[in-house]
This record gives sequence, structure tokens and C-alpha cells, in this order.
Amino acid sequence: MKHLRTVLDGMTIENAPKEFVRTFFDGFAENFDHQLQQRLSYKIPSLLADRFRALPEMKNKSRLSLLDLGCGTGLVAEALKDITGLRVGVDLSDLMLQKARDKQLYAELHMQDIVEFMLACKRTFDLAIATDVLIYVGNPVPFFNASRNVLSASGLLAFSIEIEESTDPFPLNYATGRYSHNVPYILSLAQKEEYEVVLQEECVLRTEKGQPVKGLLLILKKAQIH
Repeated sequence: MKHLRTVLDGMTIENAPKEFVRTFFDGFAENFDHQLQQRLSYKIPSLLADRFRALPEMKNKSRLSLLDLGCGTGLVAEALKDITGLRVGVDLSDLMLQKARDKQLYAELHMQDIVEFMLACKRTFDLAIATDVLIYVGNPVPFFNASRNVLSASGLLAFSIEIEESTDPFPLNYATGRYSHNVPYILSLAQKEEYEVVLQEECVLRTEKGQPVKGLLLILKKAQIH
């Protein structure tokens, strides 16, 4: 595949090809939840849910609408089911969506590229969430540009990234085939798209080969324009 050949050649392309992402996650769908939660100690959906509940913006709110971007098998929807009502999931992998459908958490599930979905979407949501998604997106500019289209006036955008310590904005990791992102670069894009930072928290995304994968959890809201 082009993406893997690029990794082996030590080069970087701006985004993982859709077919690579679809095939990769189709192959993991059957045991995805067990692999992430048990073997890789993946707890970002529950951590994010805890952080949402603690926000002043979330006080006394319930039945929020959720757009789950790169929803996979529905781990985010499970973690937030007590405060959300309408839930819409978007993912490239049909087999992952089948697992999400079995959980009966979503009103709608769409097999589509997340940026394409956001650009075409005619509705807005209280929450738009993309956990462990930008690591396969690479260039985050289209994601940021499209995200404002799907957020209500008081809506919140949340996502996680793998932290890149160098000044390279989003290098492709030779060992994993995933993208990491430079934090100042991400924050500058958020500011350019007129987002305010509600929460910025370093965390462990998962463990791999016994080592923690360092990441960042961000919750943003549209800046108030006076």
C-alpha cells in the first residue's frame, strides 16, 4: 500500500489514504474493543467523558447531540451515553460500523470520510469528538476548516493527538505508520479557526510494547466574536 511504502521510504504524505484506513480497521474490527481496552489500556473515551462532565459549560446539561467522528465500534458513545441523546457516528470502516450498530447507541451511522461528512452536513451538534483520529488524518487543516460547520453556537470540539516533540507539524512515524502533531502548531490552527481552548491536558493515550504513548486531549469552543 502507498502509505506503508511511504513509511518504509522515510517520506511523509499529508494524509493516510482512505483505503489504507478502511482496510486497516476492517481487519481489527472483530477484536477491536478487547485489543484497545485490555491489551493497550486505552481509556481516552472515559477520560474525555469525565472531563466533559467537570466543565462549567456542561453544568446541568443532558441529552446533548453528539457527532462521533471516526466512531469505530462506539467507545465514545458508550462513555457519553448518560449525557447525550442524538448520536451520529461517522467512520470509513464498514466492519467497525457493524460493531457500533450492534450496540444500538446511534441514531445514524455513516460510512464516509469525516471531513467530507462535515462539509456536507446540514445539521449542527453540541459535541463533535474525534478521539485517536488525527493520528491517521495527518494534515489537520481540512479537519479544522470543516469542524466549524457542524458545531452549534455553544458547541464543543474535542480530539486527541500524539504529541510531536520536534518542530515538524505532523510527521509520519516510521515505526507505527501514524501521525504525531506539534502542539504549538495545533494551537495556532485552533486560534486561526477562532477556537478558544476549554481544556488542554497531556495524557497517556495507550501503551504499546509496555511503553506509554504520550498524547494531548483538547476541548475547544468557538470564540465569542464581539
